[in-house]
Amino acid sequence: MTRFSPVHFSGTTDPLQQVLFDFDGDGFDDGTTTADLTGRFTVTGVPLVSGPNAIRLQAANTAGTTESLRLV
Repeated sequence: MTRFSPVHFSGTTDPLQQVLFDFDGDGFDDGTTTADLTGRFTVTGVPLVSGPNAIRLQAANTAGTTESLRLV
């Protein structure tokens, strides 16, 4: 899959929730996006390196519940 770098991801969460990214394993400091009114979001231009890539996405709703997703 690394031959397709950069890649794009789409997902869903609660509407208007901020989604944080971690592409390099050092915390959720590699970017953000906000889900639309239906909860859909897109992450574009995710760089991949040769070998395994651990991509993490995290969103927290207004109740403070945090959901994380790890793509390996």
